[in-house]
Amino acid sequence: MPRRKVTGTDAKEISIARDTTAYAIEPGHPALPPDVRFPVKYHEVKAVIDNIGHITYTCYPSLRIGHIEMVNVEPHYRKQGFGSKLVQFAIDDMRKKGIVKISASILSKEGLRLLKAHGFSFVDDLMEKLC
Repeated sequence: MPRRKVTGTDAKEISIARDTTAYAIEPGHPALPPDVRFPVKYHEVKAVIDNIGHITYTCYPSLRIGHIEMVNVEPHYRKQGFGSKLVQFAIDDMRKKGIVKISASILSKEGLRLLKAHGFSFVDDLMEKLC
């Protein structure tokens, strides 16, 4: 039986599946500036829409920076607004937490278009957005 086309407005609300607080003890994350002093506290968040897709992002509150790690939408739900809804959720959540700069790693042409639509631009090897 074919799936009914679901749009971003039809989906249930986004929910937080995981919100973990930890401390990075050494360099290595692409969002962190080279002069950061370790350990540094961070929150890793995974938000989901039903079984349609999810976004994973990391916030560094003391540095006021965040990083979108991954946006994934199931193939048959793509190009229906779900990726955009997830990215906007992450941006809004990071702003509430005091984040003023968000970066993202891009692995696909679709991801590039999605982030550009939300105001991200290339800075070095990452895409960034000032909030």
